[in-house]
Amino acid sequence: MVFNYWTNTFEGELLENPPEGELLWVPIDEALNLPMQDWFNERFNMFFEPGTFEIQRVWDADLNKQVSVKITRM
Repeated sequence: MVFNYWTNTFEGELLENPPEGELLWVPIDEALNLPMQDWFNERFNMFFEPGTFEIQRVWDADLNKQVSVKITRM
């Protein structure tokens, strides 16, 4: 499972050496052009639309691939 969170406020300081790697704040229009995994790129624009969303994927281990995806917007 992957949970993503969006915020438009921030308070505090970024860690110098976080375990996830270097973190930085960038404008949304610049973020859209950054390299990212396909599965994250697919959902990235949805973060900036009204409401919430859920993505359900079915993975077939025998075929070693995704066999279906369902996106629900709430």
